[in-house]
Amino acid sequence: MKKNILFLLILSLCGMQNLFTISSKENLYMQCALRDKSLTPVQQEKALRKCCNFNAIDTVCCKRGPRGERGRRGPRGRRGEPGINASCGFNELFINAEMMFSAIFDDVAIQPVAFTPYPPSLVTMLAWAMPSPLISPLPPIGANFDLPVDIDKTQPITIVIHMLVDSSSLISGNMAKLLIDLDFKSNNDLVGTVPPAVAPVQITSADFVVTPAIPPVSTNLRQISVSIPFDISTTLGDWAFIDVSRIPAAANEFSGNIYLSTISIQYHRFC
Repeated sequence: MKKNILFLLILSLCGMQNLFTISSKENLYMQCALRDKSLTPVQQEKALRKCCNFNAIDTVCCKRGPRGERGRRGPRGRRGEPGINASCGFNELFINAEMMFSAIFDDVAIQPVAFTPYPPSLVTMLAWAMPSPLISPLPPIGANFDLPVDIDKTQPITIVIHMLVDSSSLISGNMAKLLIDLDFKSNNDLVGTVPPAVAPVQITSADFVVTPAIPPVSTNLRQISVSIPFDISTTLGDWAFIDVSRIPAAANEFSGNIYLSTISIQYHRFC
């Protein structure tokens, strides 16, 4: 019985040897090719075909199995940094009365007016008088400022002029208009109006309504504001100058004083 089993085992081994006629040297080469993890399946196939005339690669290394189940979506990454032109909303640069200056007129240095609108408090509030240009014109009121580093010059700015009106009763008319000079300069640019210097740009407001404060002849003040858009996309430099003055309205000129309180430069920010 044992001899029969041994004989059948020998026959089986001989049959397998006849089926795969690969020399011991080729067998060693095949094993090395299949174990070399640096080779791709295609490279393994080429190596086996070259050495062994091996034609059953698909059953050994190269046949692609069915696609597995798709894994669940991973967590979402954090939002990237915004681009340089991305808008980050609005911001404001303001100039108050203490930061402004005017001129010497008739040998007298023009100074701001001090109001006390909150009695019994004695706190004072400064503002610059702008009389009607038809009655007693005065030089403009100006200020220097630097453009903010986060200003988006591709978007227009809005210049908001905040003014105060007292309660004087001997007033005629109710309309006014403003003239604004704007100048922007880069390093080493000329400042002035004598050529080759480039003079400031002039813009005007629309006519606006002015109403005195009430009750008449009181310490109350009325705050009014005028907004003027301006395109700065073609401006260069980060140093700027602005001045404000009154020019005649188209009709019904307000005969009383208007007092310049603050200038607001409102702009779009980039990130």
